[in-house]
Order: sequence, then structure tokens, then C-alpha cells
Amino acid sequence: MPFASVSARFEGVRARLSGRAEPDQPALGRWILFSLTIGIVAGLGALLLQWGIDSVNRLTLVGIAGFSAPGLPTERGTLGQTYLPSYRWWIFLLVPSLGGLVSGWIVYTWAPEAEGHGTDAMIRAFHREGGYIRARVPIVKIVASAVTLGTGGSGGREGPIAQIGSGFGAWLATALRVSEYERRIMVLAGAAGGIGAIFRAPLGGALIVCELLYRNMELEHEAVIPALLTSVVAYTVYGHFTGWVPMFKTSGFTYSHPRNLLIYLLLGVVVAALGWCYVRVFYGMRDHVFARLPIPRHFRPAVGGLLTGLVGLVAPQAISLGYGWLQIGMLDKLTLADYLKGGVGKILATAFTISSGGSGGVFGPAVVIGGFAGGAVGTYFSHELPDWNLHIEDFILVGMAAFFGGAAKAPIGAILMISEMTAGYGLLVPLMLSTAVAVVLVPTRVSLYEEQVDGSVSSPAHFDRYLTQVLKVLRPPAPSAEATPDTPTASRGELTVLEAEVSSASPVVGKRLLDLRLEDAGRLVAIRRGPATIVPTGQTTLVAGDRVVLIARPGRAEAVLALLRGPAE
Repeated sequence: MPFASVSARFEGVRARLSGRAEPDQPALGRWILFSLTIGIVAGLGALLLQWGIDSVNRLTLVGIAGFSAPGLPTERGTLGQTYLPSYRWWIFLLVPSLGGLVSGWIVYTWAPEAEGHGTDAMIRAFHREGGYIRARVPIVKIVASAVTLGTGGSGGREGPIAQIGSGFGAWLATALRVSEYERRIMVLAGAAGGIGAIFRAPLGGALIVCELLYRNMELEHEAVIPALLTSVVAYTVYGHFTGWVPMFKTSGFTYSHPRNLLIYLLLGVVVAALGWCYVRVFYGMRDHVFARLPIPRHFRPAVGGLLTGLVGLVAPQAISLGYGWLQIGMLDKLTLADYLKGGVGKILATAFTISSGGSGGVFGPAVVIGGFAGGAVGTYFSHELPDWNLHIEDFILVGMAAFFGGAAKAPIGAILMISEMTAGYGLLVPLMLSTAVAVVLVPTRVSLYEEQVDGSVSSPAHFDRYLTQVLKVLRPPAPSAEATPDTPTASRGELTVLEAEVSSASPVVGKRLLDLRLEDAGRLVAIRRGPATIVPTGQTTLVAGDRVVLIARPGRAEAVLALLRGPAE
């Protein structure tokens, strides 16, 4: 939100309040129709994306390179890594590079905003772009993601399907000419439907989309019901064609030994450290490696694909989706070395694939990395503490949720999604413990999603509503028959919006807003500090050079300006 627009938005909000306009609150009947339409398309989009990935994989990685990666039996895959007679290591190396070349050409020619992992684009559209997504983006995203992931690129399906679902929601909003408020909610509903369907986790998919918007523990509560309705419809469409079993087959172990919580606590620490590394490596590769390559950006995904192929030669667990390897681990058929090699390789391969501009998600790789971390911890302690009766499968499941929950600041959605993907509801206690530890230990500013904001009050999407609440608190009451000559004349005046710079001589410098007691004078609604715009709280400290926007009560404008400017020299 441009800082200079605050005054203009203030005037617009004041005009709407004067006209007694209320925020848009669509009726439940409208949302049932919206959710039905968006959910059907999101479910079909998930089917089309999965079909595209499988088709490209059979044509290229299997048909040309002669390599078949393990796949989930619940998705018509087979467990076991297969090198066919036609396998050639140099062809295996080149297939991801070819996929990156084709994907890069498609994306940067037709829809550059479809690059990368997609979820950030959905979050940005909600916060900063009024829910607008170009109609061509979902189509480009399906094709580019199918090519990237089908040729062995390391990524997930949630980013593409989130952008596909949200893109249709935005298109439908445009076609129906709904309000900006409804458009934003439809974008989230579309993303929730796609994610809930393709991961067979309708509840987790709905809530994780509402949770991913913010770094702090906050949920976009107004989108919860539309997201739930859309996710139910999309999951039903997807399940009708693919079946209703969870993604992963598990043994159904339950939490029954409190002493094991010590190891789950340690697992939370381990995945927090790995999550921090994952985010740093991912964006470090993008900003300091691929962004500096002296080649057109169309060709950077090809370089990333080549590097991914090199990683795959050493650690085949790192390429493509990787879910089959987790299922093998749950059957206790991987070694500690396999887990370590797979986790490190997956971090590197995902950074090479997606940071270079390839099309895929980061939730899927995060789940796989977390699963490898959990498998490594479980394998190590099961050998060191044989009498504790530890099950490696349990640690894989807990690691999957804790890693993503910490790295993405979405603990509730992560716990629910993994529980639905694995039917592992008996492990809720260790899931909660490890995920909570990971969320606490990963720094707030370290997140997989750069477009997240601290909270709803920091979102440009909610700034008008924030100003509305400020004005409702500050605006003087309407004159009444009971008014007396003793009523202050200021109560019948007008609120004033001020923009001023805090002088180094001002007494407010270095003080918290909580200590300044400005409530009687007005409400400070925004601070411009360097390139950042801050929505202040009581703990915010003013510094010299801050540009502030303050809504002053009638008759208090000059006093506030004098306070901010300090004594005249």
C-alpha cells in the first residue's frame, strides 16, 4: 500500500461512513453457489494437473531416460526405484534441464507471474492486488508445472493448484462483477479447493489457505466458511475419480508413551533448524545465484534443471515429488544414510528447480524434507533406545507436519493436513508438540512465503476496514436535543488527517506509543520508516525521521503537529 494513498483512503472511508455504507457481507446462498462452481473447477483442475504430471513423467523420465521413481500406491504408483534397460545417466541428467527449458519458455512468454511456487502469487493477489489474477495464469501454470514436475523437477503440486484454483476464482469474480471483498474471498476459496482436493485433505486445505496469509498466529476468518464449502466440493469431485483413501498408508499407531515426547521435542528442534536452512538456501539461490546469471530469464530454469539432475544422480530421492520415498520409509525400508542424503538433496534440488523460475510448489518438498528428518531421528533413536519401542513411521509423520508448520508459520493447517493425508489422528499429541516447538524456534521473519504480512491489520486488503474502525471510535457523536452549552465545540467539528515527519528534537522520539497517551488527540494509523510502511501498535517506538499519518480529533491538529515537530530552534 503506497504511503501517500493513506489520506485519500481516509477520505474515501469517511465518505462511505457518512453515507452509512456497510462492508459487503454476501449471503450464505450466494456463497453456496460460488463455492459449488469454484469447487467443481478446482477439483477438475487438480485432476488435470495430476494427469499432466503423470503423462509427462511417463513420456520423458520413464520413456526417454529409463528411470522410474517410487510412487504412492494410492495414486496408481509403485513402490521401488527402477532403472529400466534403456537407462542412460547422461539422458537422466538432461531430462530435467529440458523440462526447465520448456517450462521457462512457456512461463516467461505467456505469464511471467506464474513463475516459482505460485502460493506467494496467490497471497500477493489477496493482500495487494485486489484479488486480480489474469485469466491466462491458471492455464499456463498447469502446463508449466506438469512439464517441470513430470521431467523430474523437485517441487510440489500445492503451489500450482493454489494458483489454478485462485485464478479461476478471480476470473469468476470478474465475470460476475462482484465486489473487491468478495473477489478476495473467492481467490482464497479457489486455492483451498485445489489444495484440499489434490492432497485429499479438505479440512486442512481450507484452513491452511486462511492461515498462510499471515506470519503471526492469525486466520482470515471471513474466508473460512467459503473455503470449507469449496474444499468439500473440490475434494468430492477429485475423490470421485481417484478414490477416497488417504494419500499415505499407515499402520495406525497411536501416542501411548509419554517418555517419547522427549524425542519428539528434539525432533521439533531439528526440523526448526532444517526449516531455517531450507528458507535461506531457497531464497539465497534465487537472489544470489540465478538472479545474477548473465542469461535471459527464460533459460534460467534449464540451468536449475541441469543442477537438479546432478543432485538426482547422487540422491535419486531428491527429484520429482518424492512422496513414494516417504511411503517406503514408513515400511521401515530406508537407512539412516538414505534419510540424510534425501533430506539434504531435496533442499538443494528444490532450490535449483523453483528458485531458478521453474513452476512448482514448496509445500510438497517441505513435507518430504520433514519426513526425511523425522525418519532420520526415529531411525537413530530406535537403534540407540531399543527398549523404548519407537516406530519410525510415527516420526516421519510428525516431521512432515512440524517442518512445514515452522517454515510456513501455519501450524494448525499443517497438523490437520498431515493428519488427513495419513489418517494419523492418533499422533495428535506429538504432532502438536513438535510443530509448536518448530514454530517458536524459527524466527518470525524467516518464512517460505515472502508475501505474508504480520497480521490482518498490516494487510492492505484490510486497511480500509481498519480506518473505518478508527473513524467509528474517533468521530464525534451526532448532535442531539440533549446537547447543552457546556458541550465542547470540538465535538461538532471535523476529524483531520495529518501527515508529518517526526523531528529529532521531538519529545516523542524513542518512546512507545503506549506511553505517549495520544488517544485524546487522535489515532496514529501508519508510519513510513525508510521503504517500509508500518501499521503501529502500542509497542511501536517512534524514531527521528519517521513519516506518520495521524487522524486528529477536532481542534487537536495543531497541538499534535507541535508535539511531532518539537520545540522550535
